[in-house]
Amino acid sequence: MYLLAGREIEPPATADFLPGLALVAFAAVGGSVTRFQRVPDRRASPEPKEDRDRTALFARRFAFAALAFTGLTLLLAWIFAGQQSGSCDVPNNPPAWTIPLGWLAVIAACAAGLCALLGLAGRRWFVALLCFVVNPAALIFMVLSTGAVC
Repeated sequence: MYLLAGREIEPPATADFLPGLALVAFAAVGGSVTRFQRVPDRRASPEPKEDRDRTALFARRFAFAALAFTGLTLLLAWIFAGQQSGSCDVPNNPPAWTIPLGWLAVIAACAAGLCALLGLAGRRWFVALLCFVVNPAALIFMVLSTGAVC
């Protein structure tokens, strides 16, 4: 619709962010309800307790790494977009250092996605959902800030 309109469309900020925030909120509520309803497993596990603890520790570390990479992606996207004009009327001539910064943001987003997938082994669902919503949104924000869709 944006491309067919031939003019600038500026929806309100709530319309931009409400779908993503609603998905994150639904995931948080659903995960919390599921945890409260879960019956503790009283059966003996086939794997020793040390192995379960080690797996949970690795999953927790990957979840924290995914959140750290997501934060880095957001920071780099914000810095990158700050140097772009984002205008269709004026040619965009950003500083040369923004190109490697953009690629660094893409690499950080990929690392966050990989860590989120590895964190899923420890049932870190909310972290994975957050990473798979926020990182692509940050990268799309970077592309839109360059005025590439004019």
